[in-house]
Order: sequence, then structure tokens, then C-alpha cells
Amino acid sequence: MWRRNAVVLLTTAAAMVAITSFAQANRDVYSNFDSAQRIAVALFALACISVISFANLRGGFWTRTGLVVVVPVLLSLVTEVFNRDAAYPGIGFVLAAVVGVVSFLVCVLIGGPIFLWRQRKHGGT
Repeated sequence: MWRRNAVVLLTTAAAMVAITSFAQANRDVYSNFDSAQRIAVALFALACISVISFANLRGGFWTRTGLVVVVPVLLSLVTEVFNRDAAYPGIGFVLAAVVGVVSFLVCVLIGGPIFLWRQRKHGGT
């Protein structure tokens, strides 16, 4: 169980880093969007990754939720520590809080029903 969870978490982290790098490299693609649209797209991508991770992890509901929330929060904090933005100091801490809340809500509101449906259908996790 823990090996599978480790693989899922590493894959999730790699996917988030890859999507972020792709977005940074292709800024001209979404330059015609306003900031609210860019934020909505980023949060939608985070929500999709969180649901996929939640569904592929093993363990109880709160174990899965905790693991899903930890990955984007840690990535945001690591980015703040090692790649501090001089124009916006501390923005990584704010971003960590936002992605943590979004990931938690996605797990509870979308992952919870999926978890309960699977548990009822298969008789376990």
C-alpha cells in the first residue's frame, strides 16, 4: 500500500511541476486571458490532479485526503524557499494556503463521494 502511495505522490508532484514548467515556458498562449481566467484554469488543473491522485491512493478517506493536500502545499513551500520572488516576497506561503484549501475541498466534495461509492461497490477500499 505505501509503495503504491509513494509512486502516486511522486507522479502527482512530477505532473504538477511539469504543468507549471509548461505554463511558464508558453506564457504567450494564455496572455490574452485575464487574471481571473488564468486563476480558474490553474485551480481547475489542480482540482483534476487532486481527484486523480485521491482516486489512485490507497488507505482511508482521511489518509488519502491528507496525502493529496500535502503534495501541492509542499511544492509551494519549496518553491518559496528556493525560488523566492523578489517582487512578491512570501507569495509562496499564500499560494500554499490556497492550494491546500482547494485540494482539501476537492477531496471532501468530489473525492468523498467517489470513496463512498467505491467502498459500497467493492465492500472495502
